[in-house]
Amino acid sequence: MDCLNPTLASGHNSAACESLQSKVANFTSQLFGVVTKTDIDGKVIWTLGCGLEDGLPSNPRGFGEGVACYFFRLLYDNILELTGDQGENGPDGVNGKDAVSATTSDFIQPNVGDTITITILATRALLPELIVFVQNSGWYSVVENGGDTISLTLRQALPFAPVIVSLGAVIVPISPGGRPIVGDKGVPGDKGSEGDTGDEGDKGRDANANINGYFFGAGKSDFVTTIVSNTPVPVVFDGSFVDVPITVAGTYYIVGTTKTVVGTSAVIFLALITWAVIDNATSVTLSTYNTESEANAAAQAGQHVEIKIQEVLDTTFQATPYEPRLFQTFFFTVSPRTIRLYVNQDSAPLVKVKASATTLNWVQIA
Repeated sequence: MDCLNPTLASGHNSAACESLQSKVANFTSQLFGVVTKTDIDGKVIWTLGCGLEDGLPSNPRGFGEGVACYFFRLLYDNILELTGDQGENGPDGVNGKDAVSATTSDFIQPNVGDTITITILATRALLPELIVFVQNSGWYSVVENGGDTISLTLRQALPFAPVIVSLGAVIVPISPGGRPIVGDKGVPGDKGSEGDTGDEGDKGRDANANINGYFFGAGKSDFVTTIVSNTPVPVVFDGSFVDVPITVAGTYYIVGTTKTVVGTSAVIFLALITWAVIDNATSVTLSTYNTESEANAAAQAGQHVEIKIQEVLDTTFQATPYEPRLFQTFFFTVSPRTIRLYVNQDSAPLVKVKASATTLNWVQIA
């Protein structure tokens, strides 16, 4: 209970019985600090300490604004103070991953604006809100990335997109298309004086359509052959090999699919090939070359050129008509090379590779 000593009638102050005058003095001192009082024309003016009279430089106290109102405004609007010195640069981050992937299962082509979830080769580089192009389908916005699944919203479909988009479709990020606004043509300016000749620029890269390419077997005849002595042979559709011709040095991402005709199975794989110069009399390999033209130029009388497998690029798996074979490999080269599709027997020498299910896509990524 109050001690009923507002005017210090008892003659002394204590913690249990403090006068009103003492309470006001303590409250003022604790809230405002040292207060300077000025008597002007009989009116006592308080000047507050610790900068409260003017407020913060970047958020000054308004004319006639009470301290409580000023504090409320600062807290409500967030306190802004002078910008400090720039800190030191942080450590470099780790290298990111290539933002390239491919679908690992078929999916139904959606309508524009629809969101679908598809399975992909695991990558976290395709971030939400990124715009990507899905081969044979169209342009999408990334909604969510689950690692080996991704949710996409179709922005624009390709005019020839199929009802079912087969697995192995390459997914790459792209920039959104611009929307230029053409203004009125300006008045030509005066011709300036001729400038000094600039320094010679770096040599550019040769334009080459084979840096990125594809193979589709749709519309071609199936490849049927009998394997002899368990020796692999190249797959041929309508007289043409299934090749990945690489003419520019770099790192390439190669992905594709294939399967066999119903009732058969086979072992199908990608291989790096070389051209060997062979002695006719002894069948000894005399030399090998990366291109056919080099080998033909080197071959002498009594010699001939044969194609040989130098290296199998991806792990070989059984291909059946029910479980399509998914090709996937990264390949680096400093000189022109050729990669070719091969087939070998599985349980029986007769093999039948389905043309319409065979696709290959390659893209230079470095």
